[in-house]
Amino acid sequence: MLSQISFTFGSMPVLLEIIKKHPDRDFRLLQTTGDNSKLALFDLSGKPTIFNSPITLETLYSVGNDKFKGILHFESFELGTEDKNLLRKQAKIALDSADHSKMTTGYMFSRPDQTNATILITTWTNAVAIDDWTSSTDFAPLAGYMDHSPRSVYYYEDYRPAE
Repeated sequence: MLSQISFTFGSMPVLLEIIKKHPDRDFRLLQTTGDNSKLALFDLSGKPTIFNSPITLETLYSVGNDKFKGILHFESFELGTEDKNLLRKQAKIALDSADHSKMTTGYMFSRPDQTNATILITTWTNAVAIDDWTSSTDFAPLAGYMDHSPRSVYYYEDYRPAE
């Protein structure tokens, strides 16, 4: 289990230069499934970040392997303290209950710079598996947090390996 990961965004040339300068790191260069120009570089080395503008995540819980292969499903929830604690309990159940032959990696993270944030990162064999999980009864308790309201801020994105 990784204790932390960090990632950053940028253009292909900038992110490739970072990869070239740091061959000791375990990077994943990903692009969003909806827009090939939106790129993210994930550092899975567990080492302190080398990015100038990082987003650092600290592990709260994990299931599966640490390979982060396939389609990466990223979800961010920002909630008040009570809702955050309840979400984290429900997210742990949802991660445990997922079909692990389709979800190969499942992590729940906190963000030190945003104390009310909870991040779920899961990797999947295909997009249908993501849809099946997010529409399952195991995931249903999390659906109530997937809106933009005074109570919560929700964001998600799907990524695949960059070409």
